[in-house]
Amino acid sequence: MPAPDTARVTVTFSRDTVLAMRCYLDAQGMREGDLSGFIEEAVRWRMFDSAVQAVKARNADIPPEDLQAAIDEACADGRAIGDLGGPAPRVGLASRGRREPASR
Repeated sequence: MPAPDTARVTVTFSRDTVLAMRCYLDAQGMREGDLSGFIEEAVRWRMFDSAVQAVKARNADIPPEDLQAAIDEACADGRAIGDLGGPAPRVGLASRGRREPASR
């Protein structure tokens, strides 16, 4: 019986996919019972990737400098109101595309 916050769904795979999946799970040290978690992770990854691709397509015509400026402004606004837990060092994803080092 599934946990109260889960739903039971029937999923059908081709015979080749089932064999490949079992071999993969076995090679990763996983058991057949780990299949649900594996499928859930794959679905979440696919949904995330689809959202990322949609955002990239929507912003394809915007110059990178303008996108970076919008990201920087949103981060600064978030820090100002405490949504991001206060000031953070200016390193990581937001500064990767910069041509000069970020000031601290």
